[in-house]
Amino acid sequence: MVNIPHNPQLTIMKTNLISLLAGGLLLTPVAQAATPAATATNQLGLDLYRLLAAKDGNLCLSPYSIQSAFAMTTNGADGKTLQEMRKVLHYPENLSSINDSFASLCSDFEKRHKRAATRFEQKGQGESSFQLMVANRLFGQKGYPFSPAFLQTVEKHYQAPLQLADFKTHFDAERMGINKWVENQTRERIKNLLPSGSLDSSTRLVLVNALYFKAGWRHPFRKSSTTEQAFHLSPERDVAVPTMTAIKSFGFQQEDGYRAVTLPYSEGFAMLVLIPDETDGLTDLEKSLTADKLASLAQLRNRRVALHLPKFKIEGPSMPLKLPLQQLGMKLAFEPGQANFGRMISDESPSSLCISDAYHKTFIAVDEKGTEAAAATAVAVMMRTSMQITEQPIEVRVDRPFFYAIMDTTSRTALFVGRVTDPR
Repeated sequence: MVNIPHNPQLTIMKTNLISLLAGGLLLTPVAQAATPAATATNQLGLDLYRLLAAKDGNLCLSPYSIQSAFAMTTNGADGKTLQEMRKVLHYPENLSSINDSFASLCSDFEKRHKRAATRFEQKGQGESSFQLMVANRLFGQKGYPFSPAFLQTVEKHYQAPLQLADFKTHFDAERMGINKWVENQTRERIKNLLPSGSLDSSTRLVLVNALYFKAGWRHPFRKSSTTEQAFHLSPERDVAVPTMTAIKSFGFQQEDGYRAVTLPYSEGFAMLVLIPDETDGLTDLEKSLTADKLASLAQLRNRRVALHLPKFKIEGPSMPLKLPLQQLGMKLAFEPGQANFGRMISDESPSSLCISDAYHKTFIAVDEKGTEAAAATAVAVMMRTSMQITEQPIEVRVDRPFFYAIMDTTSRTALFVGRVTDPR
C-alpha cells in the first residue's frame, strides 16, 4: 500500500480523461475491465450507501478505505465467518486474487503520486497539486499470539506493519494514540476516529486504514465567476448558495432520468457528478445505480459544457459500521463465541476473537481550486468473548440534490461516494 508519511500533503487529483481531436473524430479512452479490487469496492460502496442514504442529509463514504481495512481483516477469518464476509464484501473464492489486486492498485497509486511530485519538483513549483496517500496499520496487544502467516500477508499486500500496544492496562491511551496516528496520516482532517468507549481491556487488535486525497482541477474555476445561485432543496424550497461556473471540456452523458458529468483532476482521477432530471429525483437515481454503471460512468465522452457546480464541504461524525454490515449479512464476525478468526491467531481456539465494531469517518471539500478528501476506517476492533471542442456548450446546472463520486478512471475504483442534499 502507499505509506503515508507524517504530516502528509495530498493535492486534489486531476483526471487524465484526455480526448484527442484527430481527423475530425473525437477519440475517447477505451474502457478497461474493472479490477477485482475495484469491483468489490464499488459494490460494497453502493450497498452501504443505500443503507445509509435512508436517512436525510449529506453523505460521504470512502468505499476504498472501508474495503482496505476489511480486506486485511478477512485474511484472518475462517469457516462460515469467512464465507459471510466474502459474500458481503463481494470477494471471489480465492482471497489471494483480492490481496494481489489491492496490492497492485495501491502500488499504482503510489507511482502516480510520486510521478506528480517529481514533475512539480522539476518545474520548481514546490508542493505537488496532486497527492494521494494511503496508510494501513495493525495495532496489536503485546504478547498476544498473532499468526505469523496472517501478519506476513497483511504486511506484504497492504503494507500494514504491526505496532504493539497495551490495551490490557492502557486501552484509552492506546485509543487516543491510534486517533493521533490517523490524524497525522490525514493532515488533521480526520480526528477522533475511535470514540470514547470503543476500546477496552479486552481489545486485542485494531486494523486501521487512512486515506488522504487532495487534487487541483485540470480546469480550475475562476473565483470571480462564483456567484450566489439557487439550489432547489425540494420542489417547494430554494436557497442561495455559492456556485462555481465554467465553460470547459468535461465528460458528459445523458442517461435515463439523470445527467452525468465528470470533472477531471490529474493522474487519471475525476469527480463524477450525477444530476437527476427532477428536483426530487435523487432517490430513484440512487436505486438505479449499480457497480457496473458506476464504473462505466468513470469514462465519458468529452463535450463542451457550461457547468454550474455549488461549492460544498462535508465533515461527518465517526460512523459505526457494525449494524449496516450486519444488515448486509455479515453477522457471525460480530458474534462472541461464534466468530471464527482462527487464521489470525496461532495457538487459541477459533472462537476467542470477534469484531466488536468498525468505525468510519470522512471529510470532503470542493471549491474553485479542486477537492480535498480524507477518510479513515478502524475496521475490526478485535476483542475477546477494521481534454476543447468547438460546439455550443451544453448547460448543466447542479442545482438540486445530487450524487457524486471521486473515481480512478484507470481502474474505475470509487475512492469516495456520496450525495449533497444541501451545499450550505
